[in-house]
Amino acid sequence: MNAFTEQQLVERGFVKSADGNWSKPNGGTVEKRKASKQAPQYGQKRLLTPKPMRDSTKDAKGDSRGDSTIEGRASVLDDPRRDMNKLEASFADVLDSRKANGEIALWKYESIKFILADRTTYTPDFFVMLPDGRIEFYETKGFMRDDANVKLKVAASMFCMFRFYLVKYDKKQWKITKVGKSSKD
Repeated sequence: MNAFTEQQLVERGFVKSADGNWSKPNGGTVEKRKASKQAPQYGQKRLLTPKPMRDSTKDAKGDSRGDSTIEGRASVLDDPRRDMNKLEASFADVLDSRKANGEIALWKYESIKFILADRTTYTPDFFVMLPDGRIEFYETKGFMRDDANVKLKVAASMFCMFRFYLVKYDKKQWKITKVGKSSKD
């Protein structure tokens, strides 16, 4: 959107009202818009762009090398829920409470990718390690597509040393269903 000076607006026939809005006598209006300061929600990919930083180290002559810069984009590393949708964030709260109770040792979001075939991979939503060292994977779904269902079942059969679970939230309760047979059963 182009920004006009007051003089340019007057030249185009606009009139400024007492509340600071500009309008044309024939009814067309131009309002001042304030920038939205809405906090990002879970499920949105939030990236930070670091500002260039100066390297304050000194070379052999004692001169400061202030020309170095850091460029690029970095994700917010301190928020494990940064890329989750609402269902995944809710289940992460369940995992946090299980961890606080000592039922699980740790959990990670989308941290492991399974290669099922050429150009076919599967990344479970949650990697969970139990206190005894067993590993489980949880896939949260509000709606299950055929390809996701097939990938989950194939991963459970190929990697039978782990336990795979399908997690759904229905009628205000979590439904956790085991997928496939693991070798640890």
